Amino acid sequence: MRKSVVISILVIYIASIFFIGFFGMQLGSFGTKYVERIECQNEELIVRDDGSMSIILDYEDWQYGYQLVWKVFPEDADDRSVSFFCDNENIATVSNRGRVDFLTNGTVYITIRPNDRIKPELEQTIRIIALRQ
Repeated sequence: MRKSVVISILVIYIASIFFIGFFGMQLGSFGTKYVERIECQNEELIVRDDGSMSIILDYEDWQYGYQLVWKVFPEDADDRSVSFFCDNENIATVSNRGRVDFLTNGTVYITIRPNDRIKPELEQTIRIIALRQ
């Protein structure tokens, strides 16, 4: 009996080292990495001293639609998806991939918001001015 008790304790000890090592490492990777910043990267982007951003488009640039280019930081965030919102759909619409289609000339504000958490300070709003023909 003494031998079987020692062997049982040894087996339990080795199994616990294995399970704690395996699952302990897995638990360390469950931390969620949230989006910390969104950056619009269009060449036409004008950033003013107050931090506001604008894009001014001629008719040739907006008549067939305009694609917003953005980057999410950190690049290894768990959910890097974003949503787009347009303040005036009588002037333009925006797709879920950032394509802005203008119905007429005018000014719209497009907001890019991360989907992983909604915090106003993480939104990025860009004013887009579509000039007449």
